[in-house]
Amino acid sequence: MSLLGTHVPLYQPGATPSRAFLGLPKNRPQIKLGVRMATSPWTYVIGPFFGTLLAFALARMYDANRHFYERITAANLALLTLKNQYNDFALFRLSFAEDCKRIGLSGQAPIWALVRPNFMRYGDYEFDYKEVAFLFEHGGRPPAFDDVEHAQMAHHDLIKMDAHRTATARETQRMVAKEGKVGDSLDVAEGIIGKALVAELDMLAAGLAWRATVNEQVYLDAFNSLRSALREHIMQTWRYRVGYLWRMRHDATVEDMLLQLRPRLQPGYNADELPAFPEKLQATVDKTLTERRAHKARTNN
Repeated sequence: MSLLGTHVPLYQPGATPSRAFLGLPKNRPQIKLGVRMATSPWTYVIGPFFGTLLAFALARMYDANRHFYERITAANLALLTLKNQYNDFALFRLSFAEDCKRIGLSGQAPIWALVRPNFMRYGDYEFDYKEVAFLFEHGGRPPAFDDVEHAQMAHHDLIKMDAHRTATARETQRMVAKEGKVGDSLDVAEGIIGKALVAELDMLAAGLAWRATVNEQVYLDAFNSLRSALREHIMQTWRYRVGYLWRMRHDATVEDMLLQLRPRLQPGYNADELPAFPEKLQATVDKTLTERRAHKARTNN
């Protein structure tokens, strides 16, 4: 159909209007988007380098994190060994004090009569130096190991001497039971066992009382010295320094990571809660303390 010389396409109801009917050009313009970038040869050199470097850094971080917590675990196991040895000592001290406080023995009882068998079983707590060998990484020997060695010698000595105490006390009881009578006095029993065994029992009682008096500080010094050395080592590692702010924010400091001792033992096990030694035994301990202080003073001068 033509109107005034112009061709007008017909529009069918329900059909989509054509571009010609709407007066639009037949060809739709093509619009191309995107930015063309030039590829530099350095991309093929630097890209793999940074990728490899990133993978290496992540692997190192993973290994450092694993080693960090492995050392925390080893440190706590070493501290736990010292703590268990200290607990054994506390049990020994309590049992020995109770033996010295037996009903029927006055403060004037002979020292040898205070020695009784001890059937306490000590735990198999042997300090493993390999667990904290990382403290030697920077060369030298940390002073804390002097205190640890002292505690190990004191603990081994205590176990052996306590075993000797039990064997000697049981032999004494056998001799008195075999040759004595029920109700015999301690003087009669002393005559039965003889002067040599009496002297040995005296030395055992005095030695055990001495150890019960002074060895607590040996265990405490070993624990505290080792813990301080471990704490200093952990704080110097980069893994700890990098995460310091995070740990401060979440209260996960080194004090929370390492095992700690309570200020006091369970009620009944502390030195000031134990019964006092009999007068003669305490006099022996005091004499030994005085002699050792005098010897130390002469040595220092």
